[in-house]
Amino acid sequence: MWTKKDSYRDLGDCLDWNASRQYVADLTTGGYSDWQIPTVKELKEIYEKSKSNKDFEGDKILLDPIFAKKGGYRYWSSEERRFDEALAVDFFDCSVISDHQANCSNYSVRAVRH
Repeated sequence: MWTKKDSYRDLGDCLDWNASRQYVADLTTGGYSDWQIPTVKELKEIYEKSKSNKDFEGDKILLDPIFAKKGGYRYWSSEERRFDEALAVDFFDCSVISDHQANCSNYSVRAVRH
């Protein structure tokens, strides 16, 4: 189960990786409070090459329109690299990005439940 809105749509701003972790830990939506940050594999499963959605700037991202529009286009995953980097997935092209955990620019989180 995925949240309909990502953190950017919910808060109106980007989040770095640590803020994303806190956002998900505090998240209560849809009657649930046991949300998690998805893995890269899970994020790739919702990438939809044949579908179109719009991010906060109105650009086309490849995500099912069942999800709320005007969200972010780069989603943090739960996976860390080295001591100060984490992986994210870019929904323009499904590329995996390794970036500094303190970077906020264009990053958000979409929570998942198992």
